[in-house]
Order: sequence, then C-alpha cells, then structure tokens
Amino acid sequence: MLSQQQPQLTQTVVTHHARGKYSNGEQTHGLSGGNGMLTLYNSVGNEFSHEIGHHYGLGHYPGSFKVDDTTTNYFWSAHHADSGWGYIGYRNKMRGNLAWQSSNLGDGKNGVLNFLKLYPYGWDAMSGGATNSSISRYTHYTGYSTFLRIQSHFTNRHVWDESSPSGYKRWNPDSRQMEVVYPKVPNSSEVWYNSADGYYLKPRLFGVPVITIIGGYDPETQQGVLYPAARSNWGNVYDLPAAQRGAEQAACWLDVQYTNRSQNVALAPHRMRGNANKLHVNLAITDQPQQVNLYCKKPMKPRNYYRHLRCLNTALPFQLL
Repeated sequence: MLSQQQPQLTQTVVTHHARGKYSNGEQTHGLSGGNGMLTLYNSVGNEFSHEIGHHYGLGHYPGSFKVDDTTTNYFWSAHHADSGWGYIGYRNKMRGNLAWQSSNLGDGKNGVLNFLKLYPYGWDAMSGGATNSSISRYTHYTGYSTFLRIQSHFTNRHVWDESSPSGYKRWNPDSRQMEVVYPKVPNSSEVWYNSADGYYLKPRLFGVPVITIIGGYDPETQQGVLYPAARSNWGNVYDLPAAQRGAEQAACWLDVQYTNRSQNVALAPHRMRGNANKLHVNLAITDQPQQVNLYCKKPMKPRNYYRHLRCLNTALPFQLL
C-alpha cells in the first residue's frame, strides 16, 4: 500500500481533519497538502489556501530569486499594481490585493512595493499570505501563481457533468466551449480501474453525502483491514462492476449489505506492484449501508471457496449533512 498514484482525471481535492492516538497521546495533524489531499488543522484561512496551492504544484515563494548572497527578490511572490484583484462569483464582488489592516509598508528592497505609501500589498498564499479581506476567509493568489500553475490545472482536467452522456466534459480551446468526452482508463501497474469497457464510469449519483470505505488487502496472503468509514458531505457514487468468481479466476471483492439489498463490488484480484493493495469505495448515505465484508478467492478454487478477511459495520446513527 505504498503507492501514492492516483489518476487526477478531474480537478479533485479531498480535504480532511485527522487525529491519531500515539504513545505520546492524541495528536492532531495538519499543514500538509499535495497530490489531491489536504490534511488541515483549519478549513479556512491561509492554511487551506497554502496547502491546496501545493496540490496545484506551487512551491514556496513563487517567482522569487536570489539577487546576491544576502538579498532575495520577492516581486512575484506578493501582489503589486498589476497582479489583479479577485472576483468572488457567488458574492458578485471584487476583493482587493492590499493588506488593508497592516501598517508595515516596507522599503521595497525585497521587490515588494506598497500602494502610494498608504497600504502594503498582500502576499501570495504560498508566501506567508493572509486573508486581508472582509468578504473572504481565504488568501488571494497573485496573478503570477494563477497563471503559472492554477489555471492549467483546470483547463487540462475533465469536469463531472450530469448532463453529459459520459458523465464528463472538457474545455476545448479551439471551440472555446466545454465538450462531451469519453475518457479512457489508463494502463497502470499501480492503480486498478473497476471498468468493464475500458472507459471511466459515469457516476450514478453526483455530489451527494457519502461514506468512503477505506482499507487494504493482500490477495496472496489473504489478509486485509477495513478502517472506520470516513464520512463526507460531497462525493460521487458509481454502479461498480461485480467480481467474477469463476473457478479458474482469482477474485477479491466487497460485499455491501444495505437495509433491503446487497452489492458485490470487484477489487483488484492481484497485487499491484507486488505489494498489498489499497481500496476506497464511496457509498451513498441515503442508501443506508449497514455492513461491509471483504473477501478474497485464489485461482483454481471452487466458487464458494473464499476467505473472509474483514467485516465493518457501517450503520449511521447520525443525520445527513
């Protein structure tokens, strides 16, 4: 389960809060971002803006460069007269790029200027920035960071679209519009795609509250683990193909028990990269999943000759988000 590979077909980021029990007591985790996941102490403020910047591929102090042994120029790491204000669509308002509450005007030797000797410009989220706004709790990226990394992460990715027959659309720079696409799953030795026809599946449910079944298993030693289900306020749910459990075939699967039905969800039947496999499957909370069981079966064994690796109770006593 060492691989951190993931497809990143869409511009998707999972944000979570984590707290673990260790020999030195309970510890909260945060200040981490990249590769589609943010581990945060706080969901608002510069921590969120900064860590999601790492997901976009931004490093610290974008555009800064050494002038000499003692001086670094941070012109591109902070706002300036041409770096742009930010439009907040759902508020229909513009936010400024100044640090309105700060009196630290600086002397400009580091390349960061001020506005008419009245206000300093704000710093980028990757450069120790702050929210500096009464209408947003997040940090305003500079135009440099947006152009350098962020915009390309959106224009080069697919988006989910319920109106699309494939479930996906993508920006076409020639026609300058979003167009229906049928993305193929890639060949990979690290990620197993549960697709019967070689294409990404269209979600059955878009953007609904889910629980995610997370765990790991080894098809060879037939050992596995299922962690307590993670609950999210937004996720997609798919009609996932079932495992083929013929006598000649190896198979691993999840058996999901709902209040009025059951579901067989196929998992990779062999090790990926010669190691144990990770699994993560979204289940709609409204479907009321009650229990999940993890099974594996080796090849050349009868259909009913399989091993039960783990059981997880998933009944949820709390209200939906």
